[in-house]
Amino acid sequence: MPDSFFPILTYFLYSVLLLTSIPLEHLPALKMIENTHFFRKHLRLNTFRWRKVLFRSLLVILFIFIVSKIDNIGTAIDFCGALFFTILCFITPIILYEKNVKPDQKWKYSKVLNYFVVFVGTFAGGISAYNSFSKIL
Repeated sequence: MPDSFFPILTYFLYSVLLLTSIPLEHLPALKMIENTHFFRKHLRLNTFRWRKVLFRSLLVILFIFIVSKIDNIGTAIDFCGALFFTILCFITPIILYEKNVKPDQKWKYSKVLNYFVVFVGTFAGGISAYNSFSKIL
């Protein structure tokens, strides 16, 4: 690593960028997890109460514990990106499209194409998560 000012400043600003962009990846995925039937029924996370704060705090503590055991932070970012970015880019838009567009406005084969995109995106995200997790171990 160079000792001059600009490379160090660049690395520092890149680290700040990564730290501030992580909530943008995690919040939609957390919202989807919290809206599942299991969490709404058993933990009653549908309102902003102490259970939701406790659940999110435990997830953050779990992530901190996992990341502290990893030697390379890039691998941890790859793993989190594989999990949450897959949900954010491939699954959420399809769900929103299917819920918000009326059936008479859709193309004839749009549902098949949408689920194909979800399948391919989830498959690629699963492979990426597996590769990142194997590097962690």
